[in-house]
Amino acid sequence: MVMILGDDNPTRTPPWLTWAVLAATVVVWLYQLSLGELREVLFILDWGAVPALLLEPLGQGDDPALRATRALATMVLHGGFAHLAGNMLYLWVFGDNVEDDLGRFRFVAIYVLSGLAAVLSHAAVDPASVVPMIGASGAISGLLGAYLVLHPRAPIRVLIRFTVIRVPAWMAIAAWFGLQALSATLEGAAGGGVAWFAHIGGFAAGMALTPLIAPAGTPLLEEWLQPSAALRGALRLVAALALLAIAGLLATAISGTDPARLTQAAAEADFEKGKAAVDARALDAAGTAFARAAERGHRQAREALGVLRR
Repeated sequence: MVMILGDDNPTRTPPWLTWAVLAATVVVWLYQLSLGELREVLFILDWGAVPALLLEPLGQGDDPALRATRALATMVLHGGFAHLAGNMLYLWVFGDNVEDDLGRFRFVAIYVLSGLAAVLSHAAVDPASVVPMIGASGAISGLLGAYLVLHPRAPIRVLIRFTVIRVPAWMAIAAWFGLQALSATLEGAAGGGVAWFAHIGGFAAGMALTPLIAPAGTPLLEEWLQPSAALRGALRLVAALALLAIAGLLATAISGTDPARLTQAAAEADFEKGKAAVDARALDAAGTAFARAAERGHRQAREALGVLRR
């Protein structure tokens, strides 16, 4: 068992925004639990990022703002306690220093844009998928990318079996990224129910955006690289090009033009199949939930009848 537990990298100011994002995400998860099994499934289907629906060509009456809202909403939805706990641990460990170094506005920019890049990365490699993508993993992967640029030598506490050791951030994050890349290669776009390419896309976005939006004078790569004005400008140019690519992908998704599809007819056919599969998934979930409810009702009725007979 290998798990990142924390870092020894104090901040200058309280990370209020990191705490607020963490608290809001937990509140949304508690709301999901309050819905019950069936309503939670329908809620996720309504607000999760479904690639086949996200990339559908816009038709008359379609609202592009709704697509963008779903791509954002997916960052606060989670599929279970373990999913939530893992993401919130990484947000707790890495988010505070990114917020402290970049400031609250830039922190939000990194978080949101990395999350959107994650959604688009997953959709790009699995455009016909009808399974909703949920979770803050992509946005938090962007924070790991930013942390790597800002604090590559910061000591990270890592649990290995029953022993806690400290390793440089670059080593811990490189090991994490290697696991994502290996899993994506071996298992595919969503092997094991995990959107591996979303993690990779979010991480790349965070690394690319940080040199672009970091305040003037912010050390980049610490002692490894003290960039001259020319080198810093080159880093910002590369980051700007990456940002433009992300913006282009986002515009493509919202407008419904998918360059990965050869023809619009093929895209429409895929979408119709996707809608049917989503409907079938919802009906199957509904049937299961109703069956369980009926079983519980039947059992309670038998117990009540037993009480009456006694």
